[in-house]
Parts: sequence; C-alpha cells; structure tokens
Amino acid sequence: TMYRTGLGGYVAITGMYIGISVLYWMLFAARTWKLGRAFGHMTPAETFAHFYGKKWVGYVLAALLIATLIPYIQAQIMGISYLLKVATGDRVSFQFGTTLVYTLMIFYVFMGGLRAVAWTDTMQGLLLLGGVVVGAVLVSSAAAGGPVETFTKVLKSQPELLTLPGPGTAWPWAYLLSWVIPVGLGWPMQPQMWLKMHIPRSVTYIRLWPVWVTISFPLVMGAAFLTGMTGQVVMPGLVEREATDTVMITMLLEYFPPVVGGLVAAAGLAAMMSTVSSQIHSVGASFARDFLAQWFPDQAAHKQVWLARVAV
Repeated sequence: TMYRTGLGGYVAITGMYIGISVLYWMLFAARTWKLGRAFGHMTPAETFAHFYGKKWVGYVLAALLIATLIPYIQAQIMGISYLLKVATGDRVSFQFGTTLVYTLMIFYVFMGGLRAVAWTDTMQGLLLLGGVVVGAVLVSSAAAGGPVETFTKVLKSQPELLTLPGPGTAWPWAYLLSWVIPVGLGWPMQPQMWLKMHIPRSVTYIRLWPVWVTISFPLVMGAAFLTGMTGQVVMPGLVEREATDTVMITMLLEYFPPVVGGLVAAAGLAAMMSTVSSQIHSVGASFARDFLAQWFPDQAAHKQVWLARVAV
C-alpha cells in the first residue's frame, strides 16, 4: 500500500491505529476488563447480550463477527503464501505454503489455546519490530543511499507520493476520514482484539496498552513507508499486487545474502501469523462461549475446551 499510494497509506494506517483505536482503548479498555472480571465475559457477544438482556443479540453479533473474520484470515494466508513463494524463488508453491503455515498455526493454537497465542504473539512481535525496522534501513541504505537520500530521490522523481491525496488522488481527505474512522473503531471490536483486553492480570497493563501501540505502530508503519519509497526508487512502475506486496523481500534477496532476506521474510511472516493465530483462536472461543455454552449451560469446562479446539 505504501509503495502504491505513498504518504496517504502511512497517514491512513497510522491514523487508524493511533488516532481512533488508541482513543477507543483509552476510554473503554479498562472498563471492558473490569466488566469481564465482574461478570465472566470474554467475547463481545457476551457483553452485549448481557447489557441488552437478550440472548439473540449475542447470537447475531457472534455470527457476524465470525463471518467477517473468515475473509480477513484468508487475506493473511494469501499474503503468507506470496511471501514464501517469492522468498524461496518459487520453490514453495502457493498451495503448499498455505497448507504448511495454516497447519502449523492450527496445531499450536489447538494445543495451547490463548496461552500459545500470547507467547507466539510476543516472540513474533519482537521479530516484527526488529526485522521490519532493521530490514527497511538496510534495504534503503544498500539500494538507494539511505533514508534521507531515498526521500530526496522520490521528491524529485514522484513528488505526489509524498503529498496528499497522492498519485491518482488515491487518498482524498473525504475518503481518508471515512476509511479511518470506521476501521479504527472496528478493529478493537474484532473478537481477537476484544479477547486481548481480558488477558492481563492487572488493569494497570490495560491502561499502558495505548502507550505501547502509540510507540510501536508508527515505527513499524514508518519502516513500511521507507520500504515502499525505496522500492519506488529501485523498482518503479510495479502494478501487480503480488509484486508490490513482496517488494521488500525482492530487494533484500537482490542486495543481501539469503540469510538476511530470510530473517526479514520471517519478520513479515511473523506479523501475518500473529494476526491469524489470534483470529482462529477467537473463532473457536466465540463458537464455544457464544453458542455452545448458551445452548448447554451445564456443560463441563473441559468439554467446552475440546469443542473450542474442534471449532479452531
């Protein structure tokens, strides 16, 4: 997105996370955590059904949230497959890459549940921060003379990439705001994000969550922006989605030994796996808590766990 639309992509994505989602968490995350502790809520459907006093509200909301997660999961899996395909020089096919990574994620979520998601998220998050940021600087330095030189070259050759609304009016302000506000409010409402508001042992951590997001996301998205602009300097004119989505790994493999490209590819893979593992876990949890636990309220806890695993 940064490669194709320039500054508008950075403003939209960073504005979404920082401006809207962080505001949401500042206002509601601690309250959501307290409600969960008071009433045993874990999913959005449980909270809303309890608030309105109507079970059908929970059923409808849970079904809608699960249905909207399915294409989101598919999009991440496609990204993983593209990355593996390019990183291995077409040795790993789209179908095999999809099957391999999805099977791995289902296995560790099946075995470890939310604890597995939390630990893998932590490791993948560190890899993402290190790999993407360091990788962006390395690529920019090797291919275009460094970050300052990269932006100087873009400013001379394609200044529209560093302004709004961007090339071909990609991000006019009316579109930008109408995209950022609903997406920014919708992201915290996704089941996997809602579940994460209930993970901490202390409400203190939840209060610090917006601070961490405010620090980390501009850094990661800034690295993506730098990578996109480096791609425009080195490989201008790419139009196919697969080519623009894999521009970083393509440049790394050209300018660095395969081990460096592999580490940065792993960082990109970590970002997508982190999202998908949380999502498939939340689908299983929602199915077990929002449907089965409501239909069979006297069900033993270990049976609920196994049914959630089957749903995953």
